[in-house]
Amino acid sequence: MPAAIPADARLILHIGAPKTGSSAVQRYCCEHAADLRRQGLHYPEHPLDANGVSGGHGELFALLLGGQAAAGRRALACHLADARRAGCRLVLSAEGMLPHAGAVVAALPTDRFHVVCFVRHPLDAIASHHNQGIKRHFGTGPLSKATAAILAGSFLNPSLSGEVLLDWLVHCGRARMAVLPYVVNGQPIDATAAFLELMGLLAPVGRAALVNRSYTPAAAAFKRLVNGLPEALLAAVDAPLDAALQAYSDARPEPRPMLEHLVDPAQHAALERHFRGSVERVEAAFGIQLECRRPAAPGSGAAADDTIEAVWRHVARDERLAGHLHAAVAGANPSAGEALGELVRIIGTR
Repeated sequence: MPAAIPADARLILHIGAPKTGSSAVQRYCCEHAADLRRQGLHYPEHPLDANGVSGGHGELFALLLGGQAAAGRRALACHLADARRAGCRLVLSAEGMLPHAGAVVAALPTDRFHVVCFVRHPLDAIASHHNQGIKRHFGTGPLSKATAAILAGSFLNPSLSGEVLLDWLVHCGRARMAVLPYVVNGQPIDATAAFLELMGLLAPVGRAALVNRSYTPAAAAFKRLVNGLPEALLAAVDAPLDAALQAYSDARPEPRPMLEHLVDPAQHAALERHFRGSVERVEAAFGIQLECRRPAAPGSGAAADDTIEAVWRHVARDERLAGHLHAAVAGANPSAGEALGELVRIIGTR
């Protein structure tokens, strides 16, 4: 664990990385903002969805990095002023900052800031990133297609490789960064407890609730089918469907499959070679060791009842959502392909 963040840091930026417990940190800080404020941290309010998931302070940084930079700077200045009046340090959390080191640092009104990031070994993160692409970005392709694109060099993702942190190093300097590995001794850390420890605060009692876990394999398969519907038909179903699939997945705590169980050994070895240089550079730059999760014990993988039909039974409890899905399927062009036919088989027609 790096040393606690210097007491003179007025602004603390938690920048991710994706699938390293960011949603859990954000939920805890949001729900305990008053207590954190009494301990010297000001964490501005932001909304949480029904499953406790959020983008953190993503809207603020969307302003700063988009076409409304002036409005973003005013909002940031107001947050800093609120923190200063309360005698607190300001804490902002948003994974959207991660790819934009130079722009974020240039927009900050103070040089008394510190950056916190958790990082995963790329081989441990690939399956989670692919799952997130299905969940949030309408992905329809199989994991094999994504890994083939990585190996072909047509899918460049410095956030996945960890190389994006080297850009932050250029703009911040090592003294302003706390970079922690997300997996230690083969197991994911409690990111919330580690984050609070960096702040010099006591960790919460017990392990923080898991938030924004990857979909189960069957939930991801169902969402891939729905993502194949025409975009115009997805508007009414995407947010409530995500809430339903997240609740379904959160109720199944079994370990999600690891990459080595999802791709053939030759491709796994090729991916390891592909990312070896990136891993070594990140490890050397921050004095950390990146490792993958330890494989789960036999029999502790996906639940036997995690089937696409079970997913549909859960989703169909929401009659309004089920109606929207039936309408979307009915409104799709019959030429939409195999995904449409499979959806009709699973949910039927009305």
